[in-house]
Amino acid sequence: MTNGEFTRETAEEALTAGKADLVAFGRPFIANPDLPERFRLGAPLNEGDHDTFYGGDERGYIDYPTLSEAS
Repeated sequence: MTNGEFTRETAEEALTAGKADLVAFGRPFIANPDLPERFRLGAPLNEGDHDTFYGGDERGYIDYPTLSEAS
């Protein structure tokens, strides 16, 4: 298992090359609650607001739009 700064493409490369059996995504999931769907569709990702990560309230955790909310 590996993680850290992976994109969809670099994660697929690591898996295909046998460098990992699993790639974990942390911060991308915070900003993209529908990350698997975005990866599947090749949709753009929301940028995370690093100033609100791990800040103790809901800001930066539950206020990022999903693809269906953005349309």
